[in-house]
Amino acid sequence: MNKMYHAISADSFKKLQFQAGALLKKFDPAGTTPIAAEDMICLTSGGITVSCKPNTIDLGEDLDEVPENTYQLKHITSWDCSLSTTCMTVSADTIKLELGAADVETNKITVREDYTEADFQDIWWHGNLIGGGYAAVKLMKAVSDGGLELKTTKDGKGNINLSLKGHYDLTDTSKVPMEFYVKEAAE
Repeated sequence: MNKMYHAISADSFKKLQFQAGALLKKFDPAGTTPIAAEDMICLTSGGITVSCKPNTIDLGEDLDEVPENTYQLKHITSWDCSLSTTCMTVSADTIKLELGAADVETNKITVREDYTEADFQDIWWHGNLIGGGYAAVKLMKAVSDGGLELKTTKDGKGNINLSLKGHYDLTDTSKVPMEFYVKEAAE
């Protein structure tokens, strides 16, 4: 029995995203500003997970004689957008980012009872494409709502589980808190 293969464009392989990519404090999607070492948030292990899922309702689900799950009656109420990874480098900024509501004073991180506007920040993920170019994600108004989990091992490296959630802004509630960018290499 012969296996059937589907035709694949040679350009398809150039569009493969490879390696884990990096978490950044800032990134220029236009490519005019290079990524600086001080913009790296932490070294990661196990890759980075980016998620953006709609919360939906079916306006016809409880109506007699209306089939459930009809596209005309499906409505998105909001989006849950998040980013998670394991940070291998520990710094005051990384601990503050994981705690969410905290203040840093020199080498001391103090937890607060509530968030301030400064706690919500834009976080970027940037990954390379095999053929050149990049894929990037901007998580807006990101903050941790999962708390801090620092894990150590007897003879190994310690790590922090970083879990961030993007948030809507009351000044423009129509803007989903995650944006995606793809730039392929110029031929």
